[in-house]
Amino acid sequence: MKINVLIIAPNTIVRQGLLMLLDADEGIRAHAADPKPESMLHEAKRFRPDIAIFPVYAYDREVLTAVRKFQKAFPDVKILLLLSELDEFLVMDSLQAGVDGILLDENNTDEKRLVENLRYLYEDGYVLTGKIAKLMMNNFNAMYASEKQQLRRRLLTHGIHVSGGSWI
Repeated sequence: MKINVLIIAPNTIVRQGLLMLLDADEGIRAHAADPKPESMLHEAKRFRPDIAIFPVYAYDREVLTAVRKFQKAFPDVKILLLLSELDEFLVMDSLQAGVDGILLDENNTDEKRLVENLRYLYEDGYVLTGKIAKLMMNNFNAMYASEKQQLRRRLLTHGIHVSGGSWI
């Protein structure tokens, strides 16, 4: 049985590139759509995907709006974001929006790895790359850290290193 994958990307080159890459695999049937709500939802209704891929190149609220609309219309379709760079706010907001997987572009530079992740998402439900899992664990640990530890982490996040002193 083939996995139906819908690529939802504003950039035609990205859509066509991913389409060619995924169509080369015998176990995947790929289709592409523009992220405009009417186009995206029409193509999803017609194609009936198992997974929808949203490539994301920068934090963009419109992408999350599209993800929410898509998920509301097709709650059984798994949603995968392909991020070009790690953005903590985008990751957390995406998870709250209900995505089933987030992959960093650097981890999916070849067709084999992307296809493996799509199969895993299809069969097991969730996919996160190592850096994203680490980010989530750090956020989880921060919830249970002392105020001093939380302040230290926030300062380090902004490149402020504190040494010595008893206040931290």
